[in-house]
Amino acid sequence: MSRPPIGITLDSEDPGSYSKFPWYAIRENYSSAVASGGGLPIMLPHELDRVDEYLDLISGLVVTGGAFDVDPALFGAQSKHPSVVVKSRRTDFEWAVTEGALSRNMPVLGICGGEQLLNVVLGGTLIQHIPDEIENALAHEQPNPRDQAGHDAKVMKDTLLYNISNNTSLSINSAHHQAVKDVGPNVKINAVAPDGVIEGIESSEYAFCLGVQWHPIMLPHELDRVDEYLDLISGLVVTGGAFDVDPALFGAQSKHPSVVVKSRRTDFEWAVTEGALSRNMPVLGICGGEQLLNVVLGGTLIQHIPDEIENALAHEQPNPRDQAGHDAKVMKDTLLYNISNNTSLSINSAHHQAVKDVGPNVKINAVAPDGVIEGIESSEYAFCLGVQWHPEFSIDLADTEIFKAFTEAAADHK
Repeated sequence: MSRPPIGITLDSEDPGSYSKFPWYAIRENYSSAVASGGGLPIMLPHELDRVDEYLDLISGLVVTGGAFDVDPALFGAQSKHPSVVVKSRRTDFEWAVTEGALSRNMPVLGICGGEQLLNVVLGGTLIQHIPDEIENALAHEQPNPRDQAGHDAKVMKDTLLYNISNNTSLSINSAHHQAVKDVGPNVKINAVAPDGVIEGIESSEYAFCLGVQWHPIMLPHELDRVDEYLDLISGLVVTGGAFDVDPALFGAQSKHPSVVVKSRRTDFEWAVTEGALSRNMPVLGICGGEQLLNVVLGGTLIQHIPDEIENALAHEQPNPRDQAGHDAKVMKDTLLYNISNNTSLSINSAHHQAVKDVGPNVKINAVAPDGVIEGIESSEYAFCLGVQWHPEFSIDLADTEIFKAFTEAAADHK
């Protein structure tokens, strides 16, 4: 029996910390909890015009929490508490995907802020700041770690939550300053904290509609789900990151001191890349993804460019990554040239490793002025392309064309 694909909403952050550009985030335990429950975790970026397509793809929805609040205007409040922080684009997306899921009678699970949003979508209201409205309130933003219990919650009998837990008392964690105030029509309270704060809601108007104020996930790189992911998709983008391919994977006898590995991520990406290629599914490797693609295809890597390339360019460019770092020469008679229709591209550069020897039947399609390989491809597959730069920044006109060509190939594969 195939596992049901479960959509999980993402958090979004402004530039800073992880990246100097806007980024999405999700704690790993959301994915792990869904996977351990038998589902196939699918992350949902905030593309409002793609909501129906997301819903066509998934069989259930998890609406997650985060360090932000539901805009009080959405439940009719005339003013906003000073502590309230909103993320309008995220909330607009989560509202639309939640409303859409409910309209299809698709199972919905709201967690923490996701429970609050679910209640508002269902016609309810929220407490904007618990300490201002609940006398002698518990520490709902608990001081102890979030993977420990903060307090107990009483579970009401004759509820879905009671049927699931088979218990009238649960030990829960607590990480919120807002809470459900009035529930919407046909919505039932299923759990309450000792201070009276509502800790859970549900509605029997739907097949499965449950919200919990705590984080049950505290109790994706799901290696045993690779074939199911591949059954679901039509193309694969292998991304980069601040880590390296383990040199042992391409036969190196030693590891350079600068090399940082993420074994679980690499194991997953290796398996899903190999699986995609075995199905002749379009694959696009970006930065570290290009390096991994080359190794999967039998090639090797330079572990640290400054140690192996004399007079090397600054491949970890000092200027912002949304600007060009240097040019790259594109070889004619390659897929990349056919896409870009140019023999020179302006590219950014954010890597200290690079392709060294290409694998069998792999062709170099782009080279930097210092000789560092900037792109690879293989005509053994319908679409198999790797670029060492980050075309998602759209620095060169060709960057957009790369994604367009990849998407068209994926449509043909479908």
